[in-house]
Amino acid sequence: MDGFGAGMPLGGGAGHGLLVEVPWTRDAEFTAFVGECRPYLHWTAYLWCGVPHRAEELVQSTFERVYRT
Repeated sequence: MDGFGAGMPLGGGAGHGLLVEVPWTRDAEFTAFVGECRPYLHWTAYLWCGVPHRAEELVQSTFERVYRT
């Protein structure tokens, strides 16, 4: 780790007291959204179509469309 990240002290934690805050980006927000919603969406898609790999394809294409918009 290079010491740059949200709330990470500069200088590898040497006690400088300086924090570097990384702004919340669209990608980070979307990644958090996917991590939170994926299990529920996958389960719903599986209940809808009954085939696990098809359910995963449906969820992936949905996330792709959401990300683009």
